[in-house]
Amino acid sequence: MDVPCSCSSTLSSLGLNNFLSAISAAGLSGSIDHQTTTLLAYRDDVFTSAADKSAKTLQQHIIPNFIAYTPSLEGVHTLTTAANTTLKVSLRNGQYFINESPIVKSNVICNNGVVHILGKVRIFSPFSHFFSLLEFFSPNGRENEAES
Repeated sequence: MDVPCSCSSTLSSLGLNNFLSAISAAGLSGSIDHQTTTLLAYRDDVFTSAADKSAKTLQQHIIPNFIAYTPSLEGVHTLTTAANTTLKVSLRNGQYFINESPIVKSNVICNNGVVHILGKVRIFSPFSHFFSLLEFFSPNGRENEAES
């Protein structure tokens, strides 16, 4: 059995280089390595150059002061991030989701917490609800499809 390493070293050993580079560039390595943390990360094929790498968005992948091993997520409906945003936790057909992104690899232990790898990049936008409504009522939106 290997001794757990820091979250940064764990990301590196998992080959999550794009996500690790973004965390480092945003100055968040200390946040994930020196406090109790649950980190939501991505494989390189998911976290591409098109992903939002702003510090604010990356902070939405850090859950401070809570180690969220999947058994401890049972009955949890929300998590609060380092950016003070709320993430929805759900369990569907035996698989946990954070908002609409499935946890594809869970419970990777670090010396100060845990890393979960998500299957698709989560989009954070204060306007996402507005754009959903706009799409719904647009001439080619879902409202017209329902009437067809």
